[in-house]
Amino acid sequence: MVLDKNTFGHQNFNIQDKRLFNGNTNYSDTANIERKIAIEPAQASGRASLLASICYNTTVITVHENWHCTQSGLCVSGVCDECALCVDYSFSYHTEVHCFDEEVGGPPSGGGGTGGGGGGTGTPPECGGGLPQLRGQVQEGCTPGWNPNTGGIGYDPDLDPASYPETPEILLFEQDYRGQMSTQELAIFDNMPRIKQLQYLFNAKSALDWAQSIYPTSVHNGNGDAFRHAYFSAMNAKVLGVHLAKQLGDAHETFPNNNPIENQMDLFNNQYGRNLFVELSQNGMGGHFFKESVILLLKNIRIPNGELRKIAPLGPNSEILPSSQLVPTD
Repeated sequence: MVLDKNTFGHQNFNIQDKRLFNGNTNYSDTANIERKIAIEPAQASGRASLLASICYNTTVITVHENWHCTQSGLCVSGVCDECALCVDYSFSYHTEVHCFDEEVGGPPSGGGGTGGGGGGTGTPPECGGGLPQLRGQVQEGCTPGWNPNTGGIGYDPDLDPASYPETPEILLFEQDYRGQMSTQELAIFDNMPRIKQLQYLFNAKSALDWAQSIYPTSVHNGNGDAFRHAYFSAMNAKVLGVHLAKQLGDAHETFPNNNPIENQMDLFNNQYGRNLFVELSQNGMGGHFFKESVILLLKNIRIPNGELRKIAPLGPNSEILPSSQLVPTD
């Protein structure tokens, strides 16, 4: 794994054979949903072998059964009498991190053998037959007990640079969106690394696409507008950080001639989105399916419950009227 890291840059590995680190793992077969090794080489201290500091994360999920009676007599002491509604479940998560030092390799042995340690006659077959897309996969004649963790459990596409390609479509969107940025926002945007610029643009486009799909008649000043700002800010908080997301969101609302009531609505919904990221992260929901969680929560619960803000009444083209006010979403 250390050689794999030094050669291919893989930092995390899925562990398939617990015996690799026998006595150091304390794995629980029923509690783990993730087995991952993060390798950070330590100082070799003059050894012929490499001393590696090896850490692994274990995400433990606990299922809680919550019994209750929907009708008298249906549930007695946790026993369900043909009633599928007398129990529901809740989940809690925590991550355990365990580290230890392990010597990788060893002093050279005499004998000049080519197979390692005094007279080997051949080289074991390379995993995947040398094909990069197969390297590390367990197969007959090659069973390392681990494989690079480049996806699957523990993988988060929202944080993967490969999820933000510089396509002709996003470049065209960028050209249009720059015209909607304030001077302050452009100053921040132009000083960001390109990957963060692309993440910001992808989030803006995704927010607009989802708002138009769910709320085709209220993308401006209505429920769709509230959704778009909250979703955009929540995604920015996750991939850019809460501080940079706030800087960009506040700067966007300094656009000249922005209507004061629209400005107030947008700032409120932007802050709601950032708070939603913090809330979900603290409850173990800030990872792989964060985007889907935000969409479902906003659409089905938070907006119908009036937790965000929109403007009403509006004119036939969603324009502000003299009687328009900031009101809860519905």
